[in-house]
Amino acid sequence: TEYSLTSQAPMMNFFPFAQIETVSPRPLLFIVGERAVSACFSEDAYSKAKEPKELYIVPGASHVDLYDRPEYMKYSLKKLDEFFKRHLNNLPKTSNITDDYNINTIFPKGEKIANEHFSGTAWLEMLVTNTGVFDISVGNVIFEPGVRNSWHSHPGGQILLCTAGEGYYQEKGKPAHRLRKGDTVEIQPNVIHWHGAVPDSPFEHIAIGTKAQSGAAVWMEPVTDEEYNNATKKLNAI
Repeated sequence: TEYSLTSQAPMMNFFPFAQIETVSPRPLLFIVGERAVSACFSEDAYSKAKEPKELYIVPGASHVDLYDRPEYMKYSLKKLDEFFKRHLNNLPKTSNITDDYNINTIFPKGEKIANEHFSGTAWLEMLVTNTGVFDISVGNVIFEPGVRNSWHSHPGGQILLCTAGEGYYQEKGKPAHRLRKGDTVEIQPNVIHWHGAVPDSPFEHIAIGTKAQSGAAVWMEPVTDEEYNNATKKLNAI
């Protein structure tokens, strides 16, 4: 790998630094080149950030992001590793789906769903399973971005309570609906449908199976990429 002597975008770090009150508080490590033109942005952001934070100046380096000589990387990479190992281990445990998509769920993340009815990684935590007494089942479901379940129906119907992220819901032969936190969906018995996450965000909902003793979900064919993409395109065009 070769490193340039000058940055093509010396102001590229201005926007996140201007939003530092939104980013903080969380562990923040500012790595600054000793000779960086934009060092003032890092120093200003550091002064506004809340603890835990640290400002680390790399001797002789010119750039805040990529340093102009490879030997400077050994200092910053070591510092990155040490800083985040120290601080992230002390953070409260949350049910984050991935490092890129930070969704804190109220309930445990649950177990990865291991069946062919989901197009990718999804998680399930059952909350109420005593259908003999209550005649309902309640589970918390998390879809990773772009993941959806297959076409299916519920003999007793189902209610979805959307709690985080963004997703889709579509009934057979009808347009899809975009779902966000706070939305609810009442699914009538035996209505064929699917639901899942949008391409760029995870999606979490509580699934309530009503009249659970009427029978388990009836699974059908997977939602094809064409069906999923058409739902995405039509909603984005609105």
